[in-house]
Amino acid sequence: NRTQILEKILLGQGEIVASGFYKFGPQYDPSIEPLPYDPAAARRLLAEAGWADHDGDGIIDKDGLPFRFTLLAAAGSSFARSLALILREDLARVGIDMSIRQLEWATMLKLLTERSFEATQLAWSLPITQDPYQLWHSSQRDRGSNFIGFSDPRVDEIVERARREFDEAKRDAMYREFQRIVHEEQPYTFLFINPS
Repeated sequence: NRTQILEKILLGQGEIVASGFYKFGPQYDPSIEPLPYDPAAARRLLAEAGWADHDGDGIIDKDGLPFRFTLLAAAGSSFARSLALILREDLARVGIDMSIRQLEWATMLKLLTERSFEATQLAWSLPITQDPYQLWHSSQRDRGSNFIGFSDPRVDEIVERARREFDEAKRDAMYREFQRIVHEEQPYTFLFINPS
């Protein structure tokens, strides 16, 4: 519930986004609508995929496996803790059990780099005009910041072509296509940008 996150944690100061590009920059694709907060639709999709509370413990399960996972968050950040608590509460409403593991950044970065985690929350601080290569190109899974191991041949092609394109309008159009692919795949769910 991004609206609740903004209201409770950032006192309404921020903007909901659907991409990692700067919302007010030329590369951002404003035609992409952020996925809505819709617990009823979530329950329906989960049920269609076979997830239900078969044993009556309040946690949905499938083939005897409860829908349970751990979210990594940075220790020492009251914001990260508050965000994780809201996420846990929202997920519990649809029968998903999320635990929170807060770690010092060096330890968390080691687990991210090793891809030894189930889920995480991250904050990116990127330039207004950006090059998504380090975060998204499949070659960066083992040496860059593609911690989630995202791989899509079309995204690789777009990112590579955009790095060689001098025409800003053409490059921006490529990045908007890139955003539509990432939005459809949902390897990350983008939440918001803060005023800074």
